[in-house]
Amino acid sequence: MLGKNITIRGIFIAILFITMGVSQVSLEIKNVDTEAGTLDIYITSAAACSFCPVDTYNNNSIDWFDEKDICEENTDTTWVSYDNSYTEAECWNTCSGVITEGTCTGADDPAVAEFSQPDNEADCLDPAGDNNATGTPGTWVASSSTDYPQPFTELDCSDPNNDINETGTPGTWSQSTIVPSINGNGGWWFDGEVGGFQFKLPGVAVTGASGGMAEDSDFLISISTSIVLGFSLSGTTIPSGYSGLLTQVSFTAFEGNSICFGEDTGSGGSTAITGLTPGLTPNGDLGLISLYLGTDWGGCYCVTDSDGDEVCDTDDNCPAEINSNQLDTDGDGAGDACDTTCPYDANNDSDDDGVCECTLSDNECTELEAADDNCPGTKNGSGDGEDNQLDTDGDGAGDACDECINDEFNDVDGDGVCYCTLDDCSAVTDIDNCRLVSNPLQENSDGDTLGDACDNCPGVDNERTDCDEDALTPDEQCDADGDDVGDACDNCPGVDNPNQEDTTEITAGNDPDFVGDACDVCADFDDSEDTDSDGVPDGCDDCSDSASGATVDETGCELTAAISQIGSNLPAEFSISQNFPNPFNPVTSITFDVAEMDEVSLIVYDLTGKEVATLVSGTYTPGTYKVEWNAVNNAGDGIVSGMYIYRYISSEKAITRKMLYLK
Repeated sequence: MLGKNITIRGIFIAILFITMGVSQVSLEIKNVDTEAGTLDIYITSAAACSFCPVDTYNNNSIDWFDEKDICEENTDTTWVSYDNSYTEAECWNTCSGVITEGTCTGADDPAVAEFSQPDNEADCLDPAGDNNATGTPGTWVASSSTDYPQPFTELDCSDPNNDINETGTPGTWSQSTIVPSINGNGGWWFDGEVGGFQFKLPGVAVTGASGGMAEDSDFLISISTSIVLGFSLSGTTIPSGYSGLLTQVSFTAFEGNSICFGEDTGSGGSTAITGLTPGLTPNGDLGLISLYLGTDWGGCYCVTDSDGDEVCDTDDNCPAEINSNQLDTDGDGAGDACDTTCPYDANNDSDDDGVCECTLSDNECTELEAADDNCPGTKNGSGDGEDNQLDTDGDGAGDACDECINDEFNDVDGDGVCYCTLDDCSAVTDIDNCRLVSNPLQENSDGDTLGDACDNCPGVDNERTDCDEDALTPDEQCDADGDDVGDACDNCPGVDNPNQEDTTEITAGNDPDFVGDACDVCADFDDSEDTDSDGVPDGCDDCSDSASGATVDETGCELTAAISQIGSNLPAEFSISQNFPNPFNPVTSITFDVAEMDEVSLIVYDLTGKEVATLVSGTYTPGTYKVEWNAVNNAGDGIVSGMYIYRYISSEKAITRKMLYLK
């Protein structure tokens, strides 16, 4: 990464080391002398945990090599360290207590001549392998030596011999609970010992490198143009906690304004630091493996600073203007100090119409009162910035680049025909007759400005109207029952009947009323006449002289009793209440309880014992019910004044009560 640049004169010592937390390794350029062609590279190393920035790839296992590559491939970066406040135990999961070796004595399998002592605990205790049906179990003495190496994965720790625990003793797996991890595994512990380095110094031709800790550690130094490579053939390392001169570099052909470290581009790049850490090598052996490390690269050495703002010209976004804070509001690479045309427009008025675009967030543009070209890629008018931002429909897109200049929603149904959302559309032609439904051919059978594709009465003129009469601009055609058939052509405008069925071929007669079946009371007759006003048209009224306002059934005949359930709680027993009111004229109600599902009846008798009316008869589920009786007998005739008896009967009991009817 390239750091901030500063200018130092004389024998140049130019370092600004910026860190994010504490890294494992840091490098700095120091003591630059362009006349002598020398500079020093300083290194600081420290033990720490190493993680991929994307924790999906942090897997402390034998697949570490693949995980490292995947990390670098998917994040375009290297494995990096978090702060080194973590201990090794916190960073690295551990396995302990695995016993895989020992000595067996006294075991014998009679079926095997010259039986040799087993070398594992399971066979020692069951030498014949038959659950001790035969053979003599031996005595197993586990090895007292430290098990080496302990497995690095939880699976191998629990099954050290990889034989589903037929042999060996499982160990105890301890995993980090502090360090971020994936699949129960954390990152890798770097012990601070640097095993190799490679860095690039763009702008110079490196001629040599010598001295410092690299030479003291017997590192072989290789030079290639601007690249310096150092590594040890003997396995020696730069020790943990070291801070000092890594090596002194000599160079020629200095060019440009600064000397910087090349970009850190991953394990295949030109700037890298490696460490050695205990682990499993690719062939499965325990050893020191190379660990690619995150590194802080020091700031650049700067030669030229034309405007004297302490920012090197090579990194100065306004090299001729003082702008030490390097402010670049629109992020176009030109600092605000020299971005005088459009400081909030990263495209710098790309259409050259005299109006800058604002490429910042909406809130920032509003706060800064920044100009905002409503057609940033197209000239929108004369180009003088005064009269060219015409936006007829007010949708933020200028007319010069607006798909539909009269439609703020810009043809939402995508049929290629624009709607009109202006307050006055009288001068607008070719308005989409179905704004939300695609109908590119604009078919309109009834000529009411609503296309057939969205007209709920495509054969009847029914313009949009103010159905709810709220004086607001209407938005829908009247459709009281919501069946998508407009009231203007709905044969049942108050009943949901989208298919509009209206049976005309019948057996008993003809139905000439054009009322849909969904709301047609008398499907065989005209519904228009109801002489007794009981809600049942004369054509199907079996009791045409029912009293006005009486409760009737579907045939028009007055109901003897109306029954309703008024409670679903389980009553304790079968019971019935006294009717209310009592005396009554002409309606009274009786409440009864059903304790369990049963066949029950409620019958009214006169004083001679003759049945007058059956109010309840049938099977009822548990609950509380109420029956209302209107003083009508089973024949539908009114009863005379007097005393009556009602009897409630269930399989458990029969209850009798008296009531008085007074006209």
